[in-house]
Amino acid sequence: MESNVLEITDSDIKSMLSMIRRMKNSATAPSVGVQSGLLPAQANSSVNPTSFADILRTSLHRVNAIQIDAQQLADQFTAGNDKISVSDVLLGMRKADINLQLTVQVRNKLAAAYNEIMNMQI
Repeated sequence: MESNVLEITDSDIKSMLSMIRRMKNSATAPSVGVQSGLLPAQANSSVNPTSFADILRTSLHRVNAIQIDAQQLADQFTAGNDKISVSDVLLGMRKADINLQLTVQVRNKLAAAYNEIMNMQI
């Protein structure tokens, strides 16, 4: 069975790690916004930055909502709701499965990247 799941390869991770290393090597101490804890780009920006944790949290909530929707469709179908077809249930379940697989893959790649960063020599 073929799926259209976005897969992050090891070369993608290595590319990101090399970019992180280059950024680390070229980093300088921030001179603006030190008191507020902001980096120079953030101190000059009036836009509210979104943190990685917020993005991750939102994504996990979306995956959870898709899982709940799929389960509700299945429950309604088994309860005899004539407005829900088998194909709707199967499509919802497959969508939830693909989203969960993608989430697991992203988690695995993040864990690998974290381990790689932790093993870097400072």
